[in-house]
Amino acid sequence: MPRWLLVAAALLVGASGAGASPWTLPGGEFYGRASLLGTRSRWQFNDGSDRVRFLRNGLSRVMGAAVDGAYGAREDLMVSVGVPVLFYHLRDDATMERGKSLGDIRLSTRYRVLSRRVALATEVGVKFPTATQTDPARIQVGEGQYDFDGALSAGFAWPSAPGYSSLDVGYRLRLRDGETGYRPGNEFFCRLDSGYQLGGRLWARLGLEGSISGMGHTKIFGVDVPARFSNRKLLTAAPGLTLALRDRVGLDLSASLPLFGRNSYAGSHFFVGLSYNSAGGRTLLNQTNVPNPQAGACCRIQ
Repeated sequence: MPRWLLVAAALLVGASGAGASPWTLPGGEFYGRASLLGTRSRWQFNDGSDRVRFLRNGLSRVMGAAVDGAYGAREDLMVSVGVPVLFYHLRDDATMERGKSLGDIRLSTRYRVLSRRVALATEVGVKFPTATQTDPARIQVGEGQYDFDGALSAGFAWPSAPGYSSLDVGYRLRLRDGETGYRPGNEFFCRLDSGYQLGGRLWARLGLEGSISGMGHTKIFGVDVPARFSNRKLLTAAPGLTLALRDRVGLDLSASLPLFGRNSYAGSHFFVGLSYNSAGGRTLLNQTNVPNPQAGACCRIQ
């Protein structure tokens, strides 16, 4: 798998979060966030799950921006959309590549089936192959196919402390690219997340994100052939801080730190985002309505 693709996949998964979280916005309210994200590394996990350097002394440096938003269509129904843009610089002893590209857009719908101290929700989403390309043979953000995913989410407010915990479990169905014939392996993903209010305006959170994908396949002379090194595993820790600057405005700082992987990017990446929530005080700060800021609607690519 191309080095840039491992980087981009890891970067945007970290920005978006793999799962959902069970909270929704109140009906008629809006949540929006603009984020900057970046990573710089020479490391990857190989097929034996060892952390190794890129071939030919390779270096990957990627900066990105993402805009995601959500709207409460009803008290128990929320629609979300996310759009990322990447700026990359990839270099090794033989080549150097620079460029920028729009990523694949993701649209999702979350339905909350229970909202008490324990909240339950389902979410379905689709990733559209909207990525632009500067060089189709080498550089491509996204893999040119539609993805469909579904997740079940459960969460609860801590009974005696200002905190919450949530668990998301889901599955992603990945279709074939009609032009190249490549189909990535389907994927199971999960996320465990907890947050705690450190002070009146400051929240800390820690998440664990995991994903396992099957073997991808490509067409060679009309024959479906397994794509080597396309089956991936990745486990990351995702710490973060959210500071409420005003009643409706927040500053998000977070990171995604790889703990274990296979055929995946092994560098850490970091995020800073500015968010606006029209619901004001009726937010995650009292565990009622807003989705986890680390698991908004931003697109993922792989």
